[in-house]
Amino acid sequence: MYPILIYFLIFLLTIAAACAAYNFYQSRHSVSLPSPQKALSDKEAEDALNRDLAPFGFAYNARQDIFYSLNDCWQRDFGYCRLYDEACAPLAMIIDCEPVYFPYNGKDWLIEFWKGQYGLCTGAEIGVYHKESGDSSSLFQSASDEERMPMTFRLMKDGKTLIYRHALHWWLTAFLLGQYSEPEDLTMEIEITFPSLAMMQAFVNGLKEAGYDTMAISLNSFSVRFIYDTPKTSQPYSRTPLITATMQRHNRQNCELYQHLSENLTGTPARMAYLKAEFPSLYRKAIAVGRPRALFESYDKEEY
Repeated sequence: MYPILIYFLIFLLTIAAACAAYNFYQSRHSVSLPSPQKALSDKEAEDALNRDLAPFGFAYNARQDIFYSLNDCWQRDFGYCRLYDEACAPLAMIIDCEPVYFPYNGKDWLIEFWKGQYGLCTGAEIGVYHKESGDSSSLFQSASDEERMPMTFRLMKDGKTLIYRHALHWWLTAFLLGQYSEPEDLTMEIEITFPSLAMMQAFVNGLKEAGYDTMAISLNSFSVRFIYDTPKTSQPYSRTPLITATMQRHNRQNCELYQHLSENLTGTPARMAYLKAEFPSLYRKAIAVGRPRALFESYDKEEY
């Protein structure tokens, strides 16, 4: 039943996305651009944006002009599994997924990498998860504070750096609003520092099993560096050519609409404040970063 339900969900979401894309295309060519009635100060706009982002588990970084995940966001309680990747494409997240599995210290670990188009954002992620060795469940728990690692990624497009992130984290993310990209045009330069040589080597073995060549992996003390461009692992079944094309048309139109409506304003907080007041439907799409909470809550731990 599980595959049938997935494909039925994909079919329904594809139809809905096609209708939504047409509606946004029409609005892009018919909307007039009004002037903001009352501008908030930079601090007021940024504070308001962060208040609205918090329920989604994210915050705004003004220095880099990005959205990023909070350390103690609600997503941490749900861990991760392959089902979440399968649900991304029908929800307008056209992203490359690269899971790397490896055993270490009595646990099966998953460190996964993502890059691509997340609705109205171009973004990238690194997530660290684990479960007890021998556990047949497909669900991995999020790493604890003690298990966080120093992680770095540089997201590149056409030879240009879009985003640079470095932090001690279990889920390192960054999302650039209004930027449209095809996943294959994005490259991640990744570095992870492990707590021990044994764990680092276990991860390197996982990279090799995933398809990475030894010569493409650089080691320095307890740190591993490599480039993630074309995925080496199989991608979600839901990312069919039809769904990808439909959702990317929808995403491109939304990004163009966002840029058009906010072209007279400077800075993401001011732009978002304007959208919230004048175009709440588009604002809701822009503020809903990442995977919806309903997706995580629908996961049946007993069944899978």
